[in-house]
Order: sequence, then structure tokens, then C-alpha cells
Amino acid sequence: MNLLSAIVIGACVGFLSLEVHARNTSQFISAKSSLEYGILPNTIGNVRKSEAWFSFQTNTKWTPKSFEKLRFEFTLAGEFLVLSPSTAASTTQTLGAPYAGQWNRSGSPHYLEDQELFAEYQYGKTIISVGSRTLRWGIVDFYDPLDQVNSRRMERPTQTSKRGEWMLHWERREPNSTVGGITFEAFLIPFKREAILPSQTSAWLPRQLYIPNRPEAEFILPTAVEYIYRDRDVFDTALQWNFGARALWRPSENEIIFQYDEGSSSFPSIRPSVSGPLIGILPNGRNVIQADPLIQLTEVYYRERHYGASLTKALATNLIRMQFAKTEAISQGRELASDRSDLSFALEKPVNIGKSGHVTLLAQGFKNLLENKTGGTDLASFSTFFDRALAAGLRFAVNDTTTATLGALRSLTEKSGTIIQTSVTFDIGSNATIDLNWTWFEANLDSPIGPYKDNDGGSLKVTASF
Repeated sequence: MNLLSAIVIGACVGFLSLEVHARNTSQFISAKSSLEYGILPNTIGNVRKSEAWFSFQTNTKWTPKSFEKLRFEFTLAGEFLVLSPSTAASTTQTLGAPYAGQWNRSGSPHYLEDQELFAEYQYGKTIISVGSRTLRWGIVDFYDPLDQVNSRRMERPTQTSKRGEWMLHWERREPNSTVGGITFEAFLIPFKREAILPSQTSAWLPRQLYIPNRPEAEFILPTAVEYIYRDRDVFDTALQWNFGARALWRPSENEIIFQYDEGSSSFPSIRPSVSGPLIGILPNGRNVIQADPLIQLTEVYYRERHYGASLTKALATNLIRMQFAKTEAISQGRELASDRSDLSFALEKPVNIGKSGHVTLLAQGFKNLLENKTGGTDLASFSTFFDRALAAGLRFAVNDTTTATLGALRSLTEKSGTIIQTSVTFDIGSNATIDLNWTWFEANLDSPIGPYKDNDGGSLKVTASF
């Protein structure tokens, strides 16, 4: 799901940062707040076509003067929908009990929780931490099946963020190895948090055609469709006792990683409850149903394992990244999801163009060696977009104050689609920037990104620091 998180739609118009460094101590305090505004002018149905968000984040790091081997870190984050003109009158009714006013769950557009809240102790080459953490496993941009340790907030899939997971984390570093530095990591999560899916009035739920993951039917949706989340189903205690380990080897300027983890996927399967008349049967045997306006969604969590390897290699000024990832559903999960074997490749190449600035080129390729044939059009099925896909982009530093970026992602499967993003960033003095962004979607309605093909949108982002 890391593709959509790489596309930024929304705007930030406020930023506050504070740092405190006490003499002879290691203390750090920071805080930031923002007000974001974005538009999706062509979306279908009764959804938020424009919206404003208030968010904040505070971060504290502290190491006691008399005990330098111990470190504490605390990051508190919150986000709140503060303006939605097109749906303001109906939002309360649409959310309804029991979801109205409940944060940190699907169906609510607000959250407030810790992202980091842990104590860390280092003795020799070993570091042990206990508490809430966010881990970055995997090396691939956009879609990364090896980066599944933390659940994600998906209220705005174009700006996903990880939820902190309470865990025991162990790390062992061998920097003086004769064959290169080696690091071993392992984690244990007693109770994993659930994902937060888009709220009922979000444009990121299907509004025209809904084909569930592992579908037996497809649903033609009315214009005034209304979604309600039901209670979650958890198979095989998927959210309990998640664990994993990896080894990182850094010979010279290269990095080789082997990893394994098991537990719940960071994104659940989605089971709809829909009523309506049968209006047709497709040649493949799938029923076509004209859905009634109310659709109930159930998040289904199941166990799966992920394992694979990656290589990052520097060639002069170029950087090559390759990754193989295997995803296997376990026990009852085999009835909900297909296995995947993903091969990814990325090349980053800087190009100097004299006094006018420099350009960084990026090319990436994705291939599912098994090619799932049963994918739907909901967010849980989005990984099928990467069964065969190519991405390309460039970042052009015009001068010290202006940067332009352009990126495109194209699926090459039968149900293909394209996403294009462009942005320009201007520095205003030393403490403020302006970002202009626009994103285009192009796809057939029954492709994995088909439900979002009308979600073209732009944003103005103003950032100020103090």
C-alpha cells in the first residue's frame, strides 16, 4: 500500500518546532502543528470534495545525565477533520452510533495516539527497547510487502502513516566484523493494533463499482451509497503474538538484508454486506448485483507470513535496489487472500546539468511472479496493481530555493491504470515554503485503482517554521 502513501494530496499551512538542549545532557523536545487543505473536485457521490485537517505532533527524547545507556522517547500525534463543506450537514448522521466520536478506529476521521513511547537500554553492542515503536522494514518505495510490521492509518490513502505498535525490540550490532558490519534485529508484539480505514464520507471508498477481494459477485453502486463499518472479525488470533527477525550485512557501501515476520497483515481483508436485485451473470460466473444504498463493511484479520531478501548497491553515484518478498496466508487466511511472490527493482541516478541545477532520475519495476487472478477493486485488493508495474520519476533542483518533481506509475496488466503526480516547491526565506501539487488517475472502472479514477486532485501547501 506504500504507492498511495507516496502521493501527497492535501496542504499544510502551519508548522511549529521547538528544540531544547540542556547543557551536559541529551534532551530534545519538538512539536509541530499543521492545517491542511485539499480538493478532489471530480469525485463521484456524496463525498468530501474539499476538506481541511488540523494535525499536530510532539516528540520528546531524554537521556538521564547519570545513566547515558538509557534513553526515553515519546511521540504523540493527532489529526482531526475540521472542515468539509460538501458533507458537513450529513457527516454526523452518516457516521452514526456507535462510530461517532470514537477515535482510532475505521469509520472515524480523527485519531489521537502515541507513535513512539518506549524506553531503550544499551549495553555493549546490544540494544533492548520496550514500548510503542514504528519500524521501517523493507527498502522499496510505493508498494513494499516486507514493510508490514506496523498497521497503518488509511483515512487518506494518499497520506498513510504507521500506527505505533507496543513491542519488545532487540538489536545486536557488530560494526567491526571483518566481512563488513552486521546487525541482527528481532521483535515481539503481544497485541497488534488494527488498521484505520477511510471514513464513510471519504472519497477513498468505492462509489461506482465494488468488486470485493476474492470476489464471487460485483456490485453496481447507487450515487447516494452509504457505508457503515461493523465489528471486526479476527481469525486464528491474528492480532496476537506477532513476531519477526532480520539480519543486515553491510559490506563496503552495499547492504544485504534477510528477514522473516509472522502475524496479521497491516491491512485487513474487507467483507461487504450488500443487498439488492440480481441483474446479470458474467461469463466467468460472477453475479452482478444492483446494490441498495446501505453497505456494511466488516474488516477481517487473518495470519500471514512474510519473508524475503534485499540488496542495495552503490555504483559510483548511482544506487541500485533489488528486493524479493514472499507473502503467504496462513490457516483460515488462505480462504481470503492469495500468496504473492514479489520482485522489485529500483535505480536512482543523479545528473548534473551545470549552473541550472541537477536532476535525480528514478526508475522502478514490480513483478508478482504468481499473478493473482482474483483481485477486486477495494483497498484490500490494491496490491494487484503491482502484479506488473513500472514507475519513473525525476526531481529537478532548479536552484537553491526551487524544486520540481514529476512521477508516474503504470500497471501493465490487463486491468491497467496510471497515476501521475507533479509538484513544485518554493522556499520563501529561511523559514517558509510553498508547495503546489496535482495528481491524475487514469484506469478502467474494474481495475484495482478504478474506484479512484475520478479522484484527481490538487493542493496548496504552505509551511512555516519558527
